[in-house]
Amino acid sequence: MRTIRALSCLTVVGLLALGGCTPSEPDQEPTPQPIVTESAEPTATANKETSPAAAATNDTGDIVPVWANPVSRTGELIGTGEFDQFTVDVYQVGILSMAKDSMFVDPDTKESILPAGADVVFLNYVFTNTSGQTIPLSNLLVSHMASYVDWPYMGSTPGESSPAAYESLGLIERGYALGTNPPYEWAQGESYNVASSYKYEASNDLEIRLTLTPALPDGGLDHDNRTEYKFTVTIK
Repeated sequence: MRTIRALSCLTVVGLLALGGCTPSEPDQEPTPQPIVTESAEPTATANKETSPAAAATNDTGDIVPVWANPVSRTGELIGTGEFDQFTVDVYQVGILSMAKDSMFVDPDTKESILPAGADVVFLNYVFTNTSGQTIPLSNLLVSHMASYVDWPYMGSTPGESSPAAYESLGLIERGYALGTNPPYEWAQGESYNVASSYKYEASNDLEIRLTLTPALPDGGLDHDNRTEYKFTVTIK
C-alpha cells in the first residue's frame, strides 16, 4: 500500500511567508500553501494581457469571451477531458529548469523536493463550454489541481511560481484579463485558457482534478451546484 505524506513548507527569514502549510480538513488532502514573495519583472511580452471589447474569434479559431485573455493553443496536445459541461484540451508546452529551490520540502529529509536545476514541465489548458447554456464563473473559473498517480505526497505536484517563467513560453497562469470582475459569463462555445507547471517526470501519468463551482450574482461561490471531474494525461 502506497504511503501518502504531507509536504512541509520552508520558512524564509525576511520574506513575507505563511506560517506553514494549511492543515488538512477531515477526509480531505491539504493543498500546500506557497510563500508569497515579490516576483521578478517579466522579460517577455509575447502574451500580454488585454481586455477585448466583445467576444471574438481568436487566431486559433476559438471564440473568446469578453473577460478572457486571448486563447493560446501553443504546445503539443497530450489529452482531452470531455465532460457534461465543458471540454478541456491539455497541451505540453515546454520544459524549464528551476532557478532556485522550491519552498516545499520532504518532511523526513528536510530537503527541497524541487531543487534548483530540477526540470519543470509547463501545461496549457484550453477550456470550452459545451453545456448548451451560459455558465456564470467566479474568479476561480474551472479550478484545477494535478499530481502524478504515484506522487507520494498529499496535494498537487508543485512547479514553477515565477510569472516570468510562464511569459518566457508565451503563457499566462490566469484565464481572466486584468480589470475584469466576476461573475464571468461563459457562453456556449466560448473558450479560455490557463497554464500550470509541475515537476517534470517523463512518461508518467498525471491525474488532473477539476472543480466547477458556478458564481452567484454577487460573484460569490454557488457551492450547492459544485461539480468535480478528473482525467489522466501522460507527460512526454
